[in-house]
Amino acid sequence: MAGLRYHSGTVPPQPPHLGGRSNGLLQEREVTTTNFHSKQVCKCRNRFTPLMQVPGFPSDDQDSIAPSHNKVRPESQEPQRELTTGLTKLMTGPKNLIVGDFSVRDMKSMFSVDTKVLCYPNDMVSDLEERILEIAAAHTTVKNIILHIGSNDVVKQESEMLKQDFKNLLNTVSSLNAEVFISGPLPPIRRGPERFTRLLALNIWLSTACPDHSVHFIDNFNIFWNRKQLFKTDGLCLNKAGVKLFTSNVMYVLRTILILCF
Repeated sequence: MAGLRYHSGTVPPQPPHLGGRSNGLLQEREVTTTNFHSKQVCKCRNRFTPLMQVPGFPSDDQDSIAPSHNKVRPESQEPQRELTTGLTKLMTGPKNLIVGDFSVRDMKSMFSVDTKVLCYPNDMVSDLEERILEIAAAHTTVKNIILHIGSNDVVKQESEMLKQDFKNLLNTVSSLNAEVFISGPLPPIRRGPERFTRLLALNIWLSTACPDHSVHFIDNFNIFWNRKQLFKTDGLCLNKAGVKLFTSNVMYVLRTILILCF
């Protein structure tokens, strides 16, 4: 047996214990080895990936896993906050606005936040006509506007010019998106018959001119006529009791007309 030789081209016989079973064993080892290396590669990638991340930037795995709708951008909330603030400002503010000369100065302390008083002590009717649209545009929440003006104009002793100025004012305020009231003049005390007569004539004229322009009229003349106890010593400005009565009359007429209209 030791001296046997094989001719070229002849395949030497395989040992019986290394047949097909050995091939299967080799294949299992190859598969196992492959799986082992693949597991090792996965472990190495997952283990050392955090070391490769740059602070402030998400990794590729996080981008692929996290859904897009979960990514919140804080800056996107700012326009919503600004819109909410703007709507809040539009919804809050005075509902009534009183604009006038020195006669309304002391009325400011008589009202709550629902009513705002603007006093222009030296204004005449023409001055108020020029500024009323700008005032109304600055108070978008106002539903009712009360105007008290004309006492300073009487000093000029130009009744026809005063009527024309009032017509211009009435034409201007009739275009406003609000209920407009003209508060009639207050009768002075100890200021002479001429001033008294001119204010009385103005009061009568306004009582008919205002309805013609769809503007409401508030009559104050009869309430304060010859009531010295409601005026200060100058006979022109109202004292504390007079301001209280003046305020009550204005608000009473305001509420009454609003109830009748609506």
